[in-house]
Amino acid sequence: KATVSVLNCLQPRVADTSPYTRRTSSMASDPRSHTRVAFVMQLHEGHEEEYKERHDEIWPELKATLSAHGATNYSIFLHEATRMLFAYVEVTDMDKFAAIKDTLVCQKWWKYMDDIMEGEGTPEGGRQPKATPLREMFHMD
Repeated sequence: KATVSVLNCLQPRVADTSPYTRRTSSMASDPRSHTRVAFVMQLHEGHEEEYKERHDEIWPELKATLSAHGATNYSIFLHEATRMLFAYVEVTDMDKFAAIKDTLVCQKWWKYMDDIMEGEGTPEGGRQPKATPLREMFHMD
């Protein structure tokens, strides 16, 4: 089962050529183009409202870091029956986006979210939310 590193759904380790990311031909010719990235994560039972509250009060420095690393049009949805989180983000530069994992604010956010989400160890010995990339099956502009 493939997993990706995320900044609480924000930092997938998927290459721009992965089947889990898609660029349309019109995107490829536009220097401001975006790569669509989607993935799922698992929320622990009973923490739905806490998750929502933490994101309603997302840290300004985290938002600034996401923007600076090419994340735009970012949303997270909850499937209430399974507590599955579905994340969608458009990324202007996958290499830049991948560098989010090295920022202090990302690592602090992961630690902050670890008690309410399914997590996994990082190669550096830390913790991060566990995320599974999704393959795009259909898109319509």
